[in-house]
Order: sequence, then structure tokens, then C-alpha cells
Amino acid sequence: MIEAAARRNEPVPPPPPHPSHRLDTLQGLRAFAALSVVWYHVVVTWYDGGHHPAVGLFHIGGIGVDCFFCLSGFIIGWIHRSDIGSPSLARSFALKRFIRIYPPYILLLTFTTVLLFATGRMTYSPWHILQSFLLLPPALPDDFVVGVAWTLVYEAFFYLLFFGAILSGKRMARIGVAVWIAGIFLHPLLHFAGSSSAVCDFVLSPFHLEFLGGIAAAGWAAKEAGTQWISGRSGVLGTAALALLALDIGFGGIRTALPFDPSLPQRLFLSLCFSTILFALVRLEIEGRIFVPRFLVLLGGASYSIYLVHFETIKILGALSRHWIEFLLGLPGGRTLCALTATLAGIGAGTLYHLTVEKPLLEWGRKRISIERKK
Repeated sequence: MIEAAARRNEPVPPPPPHPSHRLDTLQGLRAFAALSVVWYHVVVTWYDGGHHPAVGLFHIGGIGVDCFFCLSGFIIGWIHRSDIGSPSLARSFALKRFIRIYPPYILLLTFTTVLLFATGRMTYSPWHILQSFLLLPPALPDDFVVGVAWTLVYEAFFYLLFFGAILSGKRMARIGVAVWIAGIFLHPLLHFAGSSSAVCDFVLSPFHLEFLGGIAAAGWAAKEAGTQWISGRSGVLGTAALALLALDIGFGGIRTALPFDPSLPQRLFLSLCFSTILFALVRLEIEGRIFVPRFLVLLGGASYSIYLVHFETIKILGALSRHWIEFLLGLPGGRTLCALTATLAGIGAGTLYHLTVEKPLLEWGRKRISIERKK
């Protein structure tokens, strides 16, 4: 494509960056996803059922999880798409994903479990504790000691399937994805017939469409041949997807407009929107037409830690400051002040956890991977 453009005296499209190159747009979107989930839980804590403008925006934060799932698919597709069909790379992939997700989570989970036992507030059964440590499906938020861990079950399952794709090859992976998508779309019929189960609900959950949408967007964004026309209009595509997303949020979401279970169309819609936005942002960055503020890049780097610890921080803050909070709630604007304090506390605690726990663990993990490669 580059040679053909040069022969026609057209502008030469920039090559896609190497998969190991950090894309600031992805970091910025990770920051948005993490902050929106923090906002969601702050609204749950301080405004649910109340009369405040924040209540009208309540469900905006919920789409942060959908954004995270699309991002995960995109990042895996961007970095590891060429690994499919190369079984020798499967071990390295599994080790990278394990180190990226599990150690920061397990340390937080261990601390939370010990704290609950020590204060006599442990209400989870031994099975739910085991489920939390092993990230076992099905994934229901109330079943996990660290509430946000239900999303990590989806992450782990996605990584497991991608690991299988690396081992099986591209042809089998395509067949497997086609069968999986068909199962997801046919799954509502099982519910209608009353023959579904909790595990089946998890395996065929519409949430998985968001991971697959992210992978598709990564492959699309990375292509050079045949994509110059669409890449040149990536900003228009991204703006259109963003406008559709804003309209959906403004009118209460698909979930409020359909007379039946809206989970499948809602997840499909959000997958298409976020995947298109991801494609547009990455293409704009490749083409040098977008700049991501430094503070968003830094928050994006800490997004996983913010996501992990913010809700526990909000709960602990509420428990330790109960009397002070009761006083503030009686003042004009006191509820808003509590919400802002909780938001900053969640972001601050997550950033601190990133710097003191997650980042050192990642550096240790990279050294372990380097040692594994030399063996």
C-alpha cells in the first residue's frame, strides 16, 4: 500500500505501531472507564433513591464495565493476534495475563478477607470465598468478597479461550468463535424454554460480545492494505459512534425501551459503539491527529488498581466516618461534598495501590517473563 501510494504521489499512510508500543488513546479510554465505574458506585452509595441531578446520570457509570471489556479484547487482539496458531507462545501469553490480573487482585482479596474476619463482618460462605480466590463462574457481584471481581471472571474466561485459540490455530479459532456467537444469540431461547443454567448463562453471556468486538476493532485498526479510505474518515466514524452512545445514555438506554430482556441488544449496541470508538481513536493516534492529555495517560496506567480498590475504599471511608458523614448530610450540599470526597478517596487509594503494589508486581512479572524466555 505504501509503494502504491508513493507511485500515485499520494500522502503515504503511516505504518501501524509495533504491538509493544503503548497507545495513549487506550490509556485515556481506560481512565474514562475506571472513573465512570467510580462515579457509578459513588452514585449508588450517596444518591440512589434520592432527588439529585446525579440520579438522572446514574447508569452512565455502568457502561464503564462494557468499555473495559471492549478494551480488553482490543488490547489482546492488538498485542497477541499474531500468536494464534503458534503453540510455543501460549505459555508466555498465559504468564503475562496471570501476572497482569491476578497478583494485585489476590493481595487485595486476602487483605479484605482477613479484615472481614477480624472485625466479625464476614458474611460470605466458604464456597463464595473459594470462588473469589479462584475466580470461578458463574459471575454474580454479590457472590464475591471483592465485589468488582465478578468482571474478572469474564476476563479470565476470555483469556482461557484465547489461550485455546493460540493452541488450536486460526481455522479452529474462527469456527469456535462462530459457534460461540451463534450460541450467544440463541441463548435467549433456552431461557424461554426454561432449560438454561447459571453456568450456561455465564458461558453464553452477551458480555462476551464486547471482548469479541474489541478483537475485531484491533484487527481492523492494524490493517494497512485496503483501509486508507476508511482510516481517513475514522474521526467521522468515532464521532458517529460517540453520538449514538450519548443518545442511548440520554434516553435511558436500550434497557428501558424494550418490552423483553434487553441484555443482548444492549451489549451488542455497546460493543459496536465502543469498538468503533476504539478503532477511531487508535487510527487517529497512528495518523498523528489526536493528543491525549498526560494526566489521562497516568490515570489510565492506574486504572486497574483504581477499579479494584475504589469500592472497598468507599465502604471503609463510610464505616470509619459514619458520625461525621451524618453531620455533613444534614448540611446544604453535604451529600455532594460526601460524594466528591468519596470519589477523590477512591481515585487516590487506587493510584497509591498502583504505585506501591501493582507497578512493582508488574516489574517483577516482566523479569520473570524475561527469565522464562531465556530458558
